[in-house]
Amino acid sequence: MKNNSWISFVVLFILTVLVSGCRDEAQGPVTPGNVRFTIDARAVADASHGRIGAVVPAGASVYVTIADAGGHDVYTLKQINLLALAGEYVSEPLLLAPGAYTLTEFLVTDAAGNTLYATPKEGSPLAAWITDPLPASFSVGEDAITGLDVQVLAIGEYSADEFGYVTFHVDVAPFPYFRLSVFAYDSTNALVFLPVRVCILDGTDTIYKQSLPAGTQDIAFVGDPSRTYTLSLTQPSYRQHSQTFVLGELLEALDGAPLSATLTPALTFTAYGTYFYTFRLEGNVADLAIDWGDGVVEPMMTTMSGSVVHYYTDNQMLHFVSIYGDLESITALESYGYGATTEISLVNLPNLLIFAAEETRSPVYVDFRHNPRISLLSFPHSDIRSFDLPEDARLSIVGLVGNAGTSEASLSAAIRAAYRGQMTYGYEGYLYFSVMSDGTGGFVGPVTEESLAMLRELRDVHEWFIWPYEF
Repeated sequence: MKNNSWISFVVLFILTVLVSGCRDEAQGPVTPGNVRFTIDARAVADASHGRIGAVVPAGASVYVTIADAGGHDVYTLKQINLLALAGEYVSEPLLLAPGAYTLTEFLVTDAAGNTLYATPKEGSPLAAWITDPLPASFSVGEDAITGLDVQVLAIGEYSADEFGYVTFHVDVAPFPYFRLSVFAYDSTNALVFLPVRVCILDGTDTIYKQSLPAGTQDIAFVGDPSRTYTLSLTQPSYRQHSQTFVLGELLEALDGAPLSATLTPALTFTAYGTYFYTFRLEGNVADLAIDWGDGVVEPMMTTMSGSVVHYYTDNQMLHFVSIYGDLESITALESYGYGATTEISLVNLPNLLIFAAEETRSPVYVDFRHNPRISLLSFPHSDIRSFDLPEDARLSIVGLVGNAGTSEASLSAAIRAAYRGQMTYGYEGYLYFSVMSDGTGGFVGPVTEESLAMLRELRDVHEWFIWPYEF
């Protein structure tokens, strides 16, 4: 890659000038929000089928499939009770972490699970009958309820494919098979409940997939007591937990008690791609292990250059990767080209100095608030457009070349951190903020007058190298 020699210089430079001393700031827990659906039931009329009225019976439910910003299904045909309020049909609130989501499936059923209404998908024959076919984007705020109006059409004699669905069938589990409690240790070494993504696999088929809030939750799926299933638990910042069980034997062993699991802190990211994946890591490799998310769990192994390489053979596009062990030893994490990643959690890396994601697919947002020693950020020509830094961060090098659309808040934070590094430690550094790779094209995002004044002082007084050249 064309930037490898540059980043090698950058790494050498930063390791010679870096001075520790930043303090980590404790972050308060994020309070989940909710989404609530209001049904707009419409009638369909044509010559062959006539008119079907918009009547929702008592005991009806909504089944929804919702994906997060990374494309993961956080709910797959999740059942929600439907209520009649003031002449409207409104669902019970559905718990979601703050963030951006996409509604991809929406069905209304009677108490027996028979589908009565559905929202057509874009490109389907019936999509023209409503204003907003699926998918539909929405966002959920912290400790807030988001209202989402959803238009549905009566099924009548229409088929699932005319709505854009493979099937209208939903499985109505008669009762929860078992309860699940997932824990982790907090900063005081006390066990606390943890939210988690839960999958249950029957062989290679996923038969249950939900994102569950913290607490003891019911796990209900249509299963066979004599069959063997695999439970998979994933949560950013923790190692993936997998457990194989025979359903009947598990229920007998639990005897009504919840199934409990305690997750291990980890560096986690979602690898994107079906074949070759590589990244570079600096740390105490001998005391680290990696779960590649495809069933391969092995001691961390690196090449002469410090690169970690893995070949996927399961034809899956997304893999939840977790690295665990001596996380405090990790000082650098870099990816180039074949290190495409859709999400990453750096919460458990207190001594991280260097983060790079160059010319590769990357998360749109990265959180560095738990990395108090971070000093070098380099993600040119990636998807990163915003990031949060630790309070009192001190940066010496930031590379954002080509990332047009970077947020004003992130640019301001990076410039303040660079200015603070110069004023506090006398750093001499580089800020690559230009749209074009030759230093031209203006800034990659809005820059405030306060930030421009800092940049001019860094350039003209302290001899920092700054792109764009003119501002």
